Amino acid sequence: MKTKLTALLLAVALIFALAGCAGEPTEQHVSVRGNTVGNNANEAFVVLDDDWIYYVNVAEGRNIYKIKTDGTEKLKLNDDTSHSLNILDDWIYYINRDDASSIYRIRTNGSGREKISEERSASVNIVSDWIYYFEFSDEYALNIFRMHKNGTRREKMTSNDSGSLTISCEWIVYSINEIGGIYRIRHDGTEKEKISDDVAYSLNIVDDWIYFRNYSEGDTLYKVMIDGTERQPILDDYVRTLNVFNDWIYFTVGEDEWHLYKMRTDGTDKQQLNSDKSYFINVAGDWIYYMINEYENPIDMFEKDELYRIRTDGTGREKVN
Repeated sequence: MKTKLTALLLAVALIFALAGCAGEPTEQHVSVRGNTVGNNANEAFVVLDDDWIYYVNVAEGRNIYKIKTDGTEKLKLNDDTSHSLNILDDWIYYINRDDASSIYRIRTNGSGREKISEERSASVNIVSDWIYYFEFSDEYALNIFRMHKNGTRREKMTSNDSGSLTISCEWIVYSINEIGGIYRIRHDGTEKEKISDDVAYSLNIVDDWIYFRNYSEGDTLYKVMIDGTERQPILDDYVRTLNVFNDWIYFTVGEDEWHLYKMRTDGTDKQQLNSDKSYFINVAGDWIYYMINEYENPIDMFEKDELYRIRTDGTGREKVN
């Protein structure tokens, strides 16, 4: 009887452990995933952890701030130009633009700031105790690396110029720029396999479906199963950015001046949410955070960003400071 009870408890524990990490679009489980899949595909400038929202304050030098979900207790945490936020075990991991885009971490209370990687990096994704990220092999080419959460055991995972990256519990999924294609490999770098021939960007993996912007088909929206089957179009519009979260796809449409929309993951119930020129979509709870920029000169893109948020039903639009 004792043996059966022990086996049952182990089975239940395994179910709960796996439930927190399956490429899920739901709120990140901080013990497993550092941010949502969709946020990590969009510069990860917002991350929700319990009743705190951590965000890059565009109006204040892109430093990291935190604020309670009820709008109280706003606090500044660092002085770095930051992006790619992930939280694990009370640490905020981020890329520091002021230090050649190397990876840093700082406690959620603002203490203990430290540099954990010397290399120029992009697209931090944390799953369990591992940090997966792009590293620049030259001015433009990106290879995938991983390292332990404390900055040790750095390993190179790919040698191709990658264009987009998303992580499930079992797979690293990425696209390759120069030759096209979506690929998957195990977390340890084995079993590399091509999933699709498409030139793909903005990869989001949710429940074994990979959602992506298909450059090969005019930047329209597609999805394909992680084993390469059931490739299909979802939306025929020119899509710029997308974030898949809780059975919804949030995206911007080029033909409509980059306004923000949402639709269900099966392509139904398309709804317009704003009339702003929007890009980089992050979702936290019932709020969508997004950048707007009315720039005419690409040089002004970074300097003139403004951060806004709007509820997932399209109400409550407000500027974030």
